[in-house]
Amino acid sequence: MKQQRINSFLLNNIENYQVIGISLQSVLFNKRFQSVSAFWRTLSNGTHSIAGVKNRDYFKGISGSYLTLKGKETIEILIIYDASQKIYNQLQVASRVKKLLGVSCKIDFGSYEEYKSKVVEIMEIQQNAQLFGGWYKTKNILKTL
Repeated sequence: MKQQRINSFLLNNIENYQVIGISLQSVLFNKRFQSVSAFWRTLSNGTHSIAGVKNRDYFKGISGSYLTLKGKETIEILIIYDASQKIYNQLQVASRVKKLLGVSCKIDFGSYEEYKSKVVEIMEIQQNAQLFGGWYKTKNILKTL
């Protein structure tokens, strides 16, 4: 019941969290990546760079979770991160994501409050959520709930 604990944790700390919503055609995603975790590794720890700053340096210290909803036609990825550590520039993030996935992907940004219903929907449908950064390393989210 990791998803329930994550959801409960997020609901109790919503003021600190921001969401990056990515959606694109499944066919395009599958041409570039084997899995969502491979995409996340490349985005957060890859050596691709924009303006001389590598992704691994840009996303250093990010903590949160990503949720995925895979359909036949589209794939949706919600990246929920702790904005109290660092607020990411939307243009920079969009450029880095589009460099990996192509310009046809759709990227939205917002607060956790704006995405709460989508997060609940994904957690009810999809039983796959992955922690990253400080949440993964310390497992505090799983110990306290």
